[in-house]
Amino acid sequence: MILLLGMWIIGIICSAFFSGTETGFYRVNRVRLALDNRSGAGHLRRMLWLANNPMLVVATTLVGNNLSNYLVSLTTVLATQRILGEDSSAELVVAIFLTPVLFIYGELLPKHFFFQAPNRLVSAGGRLFLVFTVLFAPATAVLWGMARLLQGLVGQAPVKVRSTLARKELQQVLEEGHEMGILKPAQRRLAQNMFEAADWPVLRETIPVGRLPTVPLGATRREAIRLTERYQVPFALITEANGRRVVGYVRSIDLNDRPHEPIHSYRSLMTIPHQTSLLAALMELKNRQEVVARIISADQRTLGLVTARRLTELLLQSN
Repeated sequence: MILLLGMWIIGIICSAFFSGTETGFYRVNRVRLALDNRSGAGHLRRMLWLANNPMLVVATTLVGNNLSNYLVSLTTVLATQRILGEDSSAELVVAIFLTPVLFIYGELLPKHFFFQAPNRLVSAGGRLFLVFTVLFAPATAVLWGMARLLQGLVGQAPVKVRSTLARKELQQVLEEGHEMGILKPAQRRLAQNMFEAADWPVLRETIPVGRLPTVPLGATRREAIRLTERYQVPFALITEANGRRVVGYVRSIDLNDRPHEPIHSYRSLMTIPHQTSLLAALMELKNRQEVVARIISADQRTLGLVTARRLTELLLQSN
C-alpha cells in the first residue's frame, strides 16, 4: 500500500513537472536564456536549442503527461481494489473525487508557477527535462515527424514564427529595462523604431530627383551652396554639363573652400537594390560614409534617391 501511495505521488509530481515545463517553454525569455548560456553550462545550451524547437518540447511533454496520468490512474485503481475489494464499484467514485487533486496540483498550480517565473524554473529543471527528452526519444520522434508533416501540409513557416516570437521577447526586454531605469525613453524609442523598420523596404522612403538640389557640372560652388541652403540638405546633385542625367553629388562641407571656382569633381552615387531593407540601407550608407544613394530596380533603372538623414530621422522619430 505504501508503494502504491508513493507511485501515486510520483505520478502527480511528474504531471506537475511536464505541465509546468510546457508552459515555461512558451513563456521563457530566450534572450535571457542566451545570455545565461554564456556562463558555459552545457545544459543551458541544450535548453536554448529546445526553446527554438517547440515541436520537440510539446511532443516530450505530451508523452510525459500521458504516462504520468496513466500512473496516477493505475495506482488509484489498484489502491481502491486493495482496500475495498475487486468487486467494488467505488473505483469510479474514488477516481472522480481525486480528479480535482490531479487537476489542481498536477496541472493548474505548476502552470501558474512556471508562468510567473519561467526562466528560473525552466533552468532549474533543465537537466531533468533533458533526461526525459532522451528517454522518450522513440515516442517523441514519431510525434515530431507527424507534426513536421502536418506543418508541411498547412504551409506554416516555423522560421517566421520564431522570428516574430524573438521580436516580442526583445520588446519585453526593453520594457523591463525601461522599468528598471536601465534604458532612457530615447534609447527605448530608438530600439523600438529599429525593430519596426527592420523589414521595411527602402523603396518606400525614396525621394524623386526633382525634389533635391541639382546643379550642372561646371557650375560655381557658390550656386551649389545656395541650393543646399534653400533645400536644407547637406549635398547637391550634379548633372551632366549639357544634359539632365545625374552623374554624382557634392557635399556642402566640401564647397565652402574657394566658393567662386566651378565644380569639376564629384562623388559617385552608390546604388542600393530596391528590395533592401531600410535598416540595411542605412548601415550601408554609414559604412561607406555616404549621405545619399540611388535606389535601382532589378533591371538597373533608377527608382529614386534615399538620404542617410531621412533614414536616421525615421529611427529617431516619436511614435
